[in-house]
Amino acid sequence: MTPTVTSPERLEDAVGKLDVRIDEQQHRLSAGVVPDERIPSAVYGLANAHDVLARCHALLGDADAAREAYAEAAVYYLSAVGESKKRRSTLRPRERHDDPRTCIHAIERAVLADRFDLAECIATETVLMGQPFLVEHDNRSYYAAKLFAAVVLEDDDWSRYAREYRTAIGDRPDPPDEFRLFVYEGIAEGDIDELARGLEGMLEHSGRFTEEDDVPGETVEDWVAALCLLAGEKGLDVTVEDPSVPDVLLPEAGSGTRVIRRSDPDEDLPDVEEDPVTGDYVFAEEVAYPADGPLTAEDLPETEDGRVLSDDWVKGVIARYRDHGDEEYAALADQLEEARREGEIHRRLVVRPGEDGRTDFRVDRSVYDLGVDDAEFHTD
Repeated sequence: MTPTVTSPERLEDAVGKLDVRIDEQQHRLSAGVVPDERIPSAVYGLANAHDVLARCHALLGDADAAREAYAEAAVYYLSAVGESKKRRSTLRPRERHDDPRTCIHAIERAVLADRFDLAECIATETVLMGQPFLVEHDNRSYYAAKLFAAVVLEDDDWSRYAREYRTAIGDRPDPPDEFRLFVYEGIAEGDIDELARGLEGMLEHSGRFTEEDDVPGETVEDWVAALCLLAGEKGLDVTVEDPSVPDVLLPEAGSGTRVIRRSDPDEDLPDVEEDPVTGDYVFAEEVAYPADGPLTAEDLPETEDGRVLSDDWVKGVIARYRDHGDEEYAALADQLEEARREGEIHRRLVVRPGEDGRTDFRVDRSVYDLGVDDAEFHTD
């Protein structure tokens, strides 16, 4: 699902400027005018420029140009690591670009370029990373890179790297770290359910493409496409449908393709209204009348927050409003919590005919004991 708010004119303008910048930097490198200590940064800069160029082409729907730019980005990322290694003893840490995450970026870009031979070459170099990388860099990224590389290479050592990565992220991992582990393990084990679980989680914790995003930046989640393409190469038919992932980067979906989508943050959040007369907040939930009547508390749906309209359900809904991520929802959650403590939340059950069409509604006392304040009957 390709974002539509990015204007083609701005993207084409960005492509032109990037082409000029890349040509100038490549000329400086080939002419030998870049100071030796600046070569790793110059090469890394070329990798980033090609990376952004690829995203621009992807957003413009030009798959071939995007793949070509991704291939160049992969080569330059790998080269940046190599140039940094050569000068490890003379460069300050901030002047080097040999972080294991750079290896992850390089592999992903090679996959996006449909260059699995290049991806395997980079993965081989990544697996050979030694202890200096572990000492000088975050051990999470070190083991993540080794695990990813082993998965690409179908190296049996992937399970050992997975254990080390799990140890590195600890008992309370950041969600992206944990979901990345699920993805890698799912691909390695051929477990599409585990893979889907990881992709869903990673999408949930990534940026969302909004109307304010008018340039290809962090909200173009091309790494998701790379993981889908790698999974396909390993026999797992999966893709994603998301505004942040341009369609031209993704594998073509067939009738048996597992399609991953991130959930809508507003989806499944019950509506709440303010009563204009009493000022109470009103939750109204609908239920079909059971065939064997009367309607009991057990006929109300059970959710992860508790049975609909129960005290636990109300508390859970308020918590989900607070966790939504929007300031307006958080403010509403505070108001709802205060109303709950003051007994100013009204719970209404809307009853409609079931499949048999019966309208002789009867409601068992257990419904009101659950916390429902009134039942509203609809016969149409």
